[in-house]
Amino acid sequence: PKRLPHTQPPTHTPSLQLLMPPKKFYAVAVGRKRGIFESWGECKEQTAGFKGAKFKSFKSRDEAKEFVTVHTPGSLDPPEKRRRVDHSENEAKAVSATVLSNAPASVLKIRFNFDGGARGNPGVGGAGAIVIASTDIYGSAHVSENVTKLREYCGHRCTNNVAEYYGLKIGLISALKMAQQFSKACRAARSAAAEAEREAWEVRLSVRGDSNLIISQMLGTNQCRSENLKPIYKQCKALVGQLKSLAEGSKNKVVEVNFAHVYRKDNSEADALANEAMDQKRSWETTSSQNRKKESTELTQGEESIEEVKNEILKVEDV
Repeated sequence: PKRLPHTQPPTHTPSLQLLMPPKKFYAVAVGRKRGIFESWGECKEQTAGFKGAKFKSFKSRDEAKEFVTVHTPGSLDPPEKRRRVDHSENEAKAVSATVLSNAPASVLKIRFNFDGGARGNPGVGGAGAIVIASTDIYGSAHVSENVTKLREYCGHRCTNNVAEYYGLKIGLISALKMAQQFSKACRAARSAAAEAEREAWEVRLSVRGDSNLIISQMLGTNQCRSENLKPIYKQCKALVGQLKSLAEGSKNKVVEVNFAHVYRKDNSEADALANEAMDQKRSWETTSSQNRKKESTELTQGEESIEEVKNEILKVEDV
């Protein structure tokens, strides 16, 4: 019999569009250069190693543009696409607001380490926190640097975890009061005629502790199920919420709070403060401040009771 020629079954070749991954748009709100980039390499170049970088990928350019607009002041449209402005009274105000929104912001940087412990678990408990703040008011002739050392006696029937949370709580209270004072100082320092400029400031808080439990619960990666810890856990979450609420309703205000775990060897100062509280069975704090000016440096040190210092933790001279 005659053999038929061998033929292969037809194969379906997927289109090039199906083979290619979906296009992404990378929005950089805070970085070396903010804007929208079409490759991860470009985005990484603007954000890698940049402290406080804020970026995200989107499937559409409009979504990416909205992200940058919400998280940073100013417009992303290139100059050639902007409407030509006739300098009438109302339009001149709009131009002024745009310029001011891009002006250098006043910055308050706070970092604190916290710790706590109990001798007996439960037993005599103490907590400690060391809070370091650097304040740079826009238009000021100096930078203020403050170190606050907090010690909190937690009673004679305290557990280790409760004491750890007390360390976090006193640090957050101190940071909140500093941020509130900073916000008031910014309003006083800015020109009375420049409302947008007066509102431009940033607060960046970095919290470090050696308790994996506390850090993971504050980050939300671990739930707080202990009835013994829930009250103070909620208090700490509320303090973080109060901090972030200072920037609500304004594109020119930024409050960032981040938590990270550190090893005990990197938390020795906070541990020492907690032990001082347990040794003396009392709560108090010490403060030191340094104002760095262009030509001179002033150093002041003092020790006050914890109740007195919490009323006015951060002092900034009016400009």
